[in-house]
Amino acid sequence: MMVPVFVSVIEVRPLEGCELDPVEFNGACVRVYIPAANESKAHSSLDDALREHHFELMGMDFLMQENLVEWENPHDALANESIAGARESKGMVFSDFRAWGHDDPDADQGIASFS
Repeated sequence: MMVPVFVSVIEVRPLEGCELDPVEFNGACVRVYIPAANESKAHSSLDDALREHHFELMGMDFLMQENLVEWENPHDALANESIAGARESKGMVFSDFRAWGHDDPDADQGIASFS
């Protein structure tokens, strides 16, 4: 049986010890792909990963199984690759982090890769 993959778009704040320097970055938005048996386990896995990587969860747009997501681009190759990667590795996959600095919390000021 194929493992479900849950998708979420989250906003996070880097904490001390994070790969994204909290002195330089005030926050970031990222899409995350989480292989999990159900939504509760997906949420728990996300919480564990954020804690492990020193992020504070500031907001979540949604958390739903990938086949229920209404994609803005249903043929998005990167999303499809990320879903397949999460399913095959049984590990969480993050898209690029769209990060912003402290001067303007609503403006994208950079894209950071994080794995």
